[in-house]
Amino acid sequence: MRTKELLPAVPIKKIFDINEVVDLCDVKPHIIRYWEREFIRTKFGERVKNRRYYKHSEVMLLRKIRYLLYEKGLTINGVHSILNNFKDLDFFNSNDFINFKGNDLIKIREKLQSTINLFNKVLNRNC
Repeated sequence: MRTKELLPAVPIKKIFDINEVVDLCDVKPHIIRYWEREFIRTKFGERVKNRRYYKHSEVMLLRKIRYLLYEKGLTINGVHSILNNFKDLDFFNSNDFINFKGNDLIKIREKLQSTINLFNKVLNRNC
């Protein structure tokens, strides 16, 4: 298991099988199944021919649960508390916990820096 390392980026697609979710969350399949039972009370991890399939939003929720447990060090009860407190908000659909690969972060930083430089040029001309 990766600790303090970035998880792989979640591809933009509608459905993931459990093997893909295991790779994206960097946990074993039994952990994913446990989290389903422990944290999700509704239908989760659709089954077709006895195989589990997950929507993009479910994968993101599982990654958030992983983040809270492994990175923030919360207990199961702590995660329950957070999930209950934020269930009415758009917390679960946000991209707060998307992890980028190093190259992605470098590209984002370069783009932001060029935008800042452009704004500074515009501001200096208008002053």
